[in-house]
Amino acid sequence: QGDFSSSVRDAGPQTHRFEGHRNVETFLKECKFVCGGEFVATGSDCGRLFVYCRRTGEVVRAIHCDGSVVNGLAVHPLLPKVVVCGIDSDVKVLDLWDETQPPPTEGEMVRMRDRAPPPLAFRHSRGRRSTPVTVAEAEEVLSRVAAMRERGHGHFRAGKWDSADAEYKECVEVLESGGPTREWGDKASEVSTMCLLNRGLCKLKLKEWEEAVRLCSMVLKVKEGNPKALYRRAQALMQLQEYDRAKDDISELERVSKEDEALAKRLMVDWHKGKDALKVKESKIFKKMFS
Repeated sequence: QGDFSSSVRDAGPQTHRFEGHRNVETFLKECKFVCGGEFVATGSDCGRLFVYCRRTGEVVRAIHCDGSVVNGLAVHPLLPKVVVCGIDSDVKVLDLWDETQPPPTEGEMVRMRDRAPPPLAFRHSRGRRSTPVTVAEAEEVLSRVAAMRERGHGHFRAGKWDSADAEYKECVEVLESGGPTREWGDKASEVSTMCLLNRGLCKLKLKEWEEAVRLCSMVLKVKEGNPKALYRRAQALMQLQEYDRAKDDISELERVSKEDEALAKRLMVDWHKGKDALKVKESKIFKKMFS
């Protein structure tokens, strides 16, 4: 059923080769980059989804997903989740791993290979798709998420930014369970975006600049030109002294939202102050080096 081994070889124009999965009885499976492009996922005739480290070619997960074969693969745009399908009469949503945890080592992978949590399955009946929740249950989920958001707002107002961030994060995770209608999905997507923006603001308050950049970038992947995401990412980038990237976000903010021109101008003032301070600091360092 595959030896779960992999290697990286030079083969003309190829840069990496990922091995261990099987394509014997059916056609070549889909391959997708996952988790920000750091990993590669593909299905197999052994019924498993294989996840490889893009840089080393090592297998980091081999998740049993289907009784026969995993053919189809789609990647969530924000979270470390994928959707797979095969010969079984269902479509499964899988957590690759918790976003707070690093990918497993090779030794850990061997131990956890066949112990992945049960996937969320969308069952089919006579070729027609049915959802795992009713309309009433889906609305109850939105109500529960609204209550969690309010708790998050309360923690934020109290200056408990870690607690607020935890509430907003749970909101996003709960909404990933899916719903019965397109309208519900649109509502869930809107709420998830707001929660991600709130998480970005929490990270700014906590001075976790890299995380603030990451969360705002997640929003901008699906909501291009979102003013709040641009504004908060620019703030974080300036703290990281990535002034060129910050200036790009400020310029984009001016372009997409005339209502936020005053905010953009205020950011540019901070940008010039930070840039000038960095030049002075670098000048002093160079003087010491050559004195």
